[in-house]
Amino acid sequence: MTPPGSRTHPAVAVREAVPGDLVEAAQVYQSAAITLHEILRLRNPWSSADARAIDLREAIQALSDVFAAPPGRVIVVESGNELTGVAAVRIRGRHAHIAFLFVLPEWQGKGIGGQLLARLREIIDAAGASIVTLVASRDPRAWQRYLRFGLHPGPPVMSLRAPRPRFPDAVPVDGLESVAIQRDRVDVLEAVDRLDREIAGVSRLPEIVRWLEHGAEGAILRDRATARPCGYFLISTHADHGRIGPVVSRTVSRFPDVLNRALQMAGRQERDLVWRVDLPSPNQVAIGPLLDAGFSPHNLMAWFANGELGRCDRYIFRDEDQL
Repeated sequence: MTPPGSRTHPAVAVREAVPGDLVEAAQVYQSAAITLHEILRLRNPWSSADARAIDLREAIQALSDVFAAPPGRVIVVESGNELTGVAAVRIRGRHAHIAFLFVLPEWQGKGIGGQLLARLREIIDAAGASIVTLVASRDPRAWQRYLRFGLHPGPPVMSLRAPRPRFPDAVPVDGLESVAIQRDRVDVLEAVDRLDREIAGVSRLPEIVRWLEHGAEGAILRDRATARPCGYFLISTHADHGRIGPVVSRTVSRFPDVLNRALQMAGRQERDLVWRVDLPSPNQVAIGPLLDAGFSPHNLMAWFANGELGRCDRYIFRDEDQL
């Protein structure tokens, strides 16, 4: 007999995801997210079937990207033949970023979120990561979990969008030399990796290579007088949008020049796309140029972390969960 007042947990299994789980796992995310927006009476970004389809496709891709990293970093909770929860953590060296943590609405309040976090803790500790971050849900119950996990609120993440940006027409006179980032240029990739280690705080060279394989393009920028790398950027285009990022500058003073080069390359795209930029809010030098280019604030996302990582005042993300 269960003692009065005790908390019972459902019979579920927590396990590593397999490729066949990813679509259903993305559906768990979308169901939980839509229900939360309805409860909190927030603006509904899933108001049409097309919007829901795009969002689901992006969630599947995001989970697939994490799954492509070393195994064991996408986990699911299963009850019978149904997935009831999903979590995913992206680990780069000492940095662990929790990209997914969702439970089906009808299974919430049954301890599943706690089981997912406990497994994430095991994965993070086994990988030797010490800095943990996430973009927070708006659910107050989730915030309680983050605090118990040792995370605390930090500067938020800004998300901006532009359906018709005003991109620069010509390469500016800025004293910089541009060298294309390509998979077969080992010297350039090594220089990009050194910048990431110095500014972002971690290496992500395998992901840089994978983004290039998927069609991203960009350049590393060197000071013409010294030949020293000043920064780099990547842009990428997808079926219905373009992304600017990552963008990295060695110094705050040079960041507008690096960003301007990224905007100029994005302007060469012939397709009519909605462009996206996600950045940490401490990067205040990026905001003015992006607003001048026609970007508008889309979202301000709460950020939790247990410590500092990198120099966020001179950095733009790939997106809020790929950093």
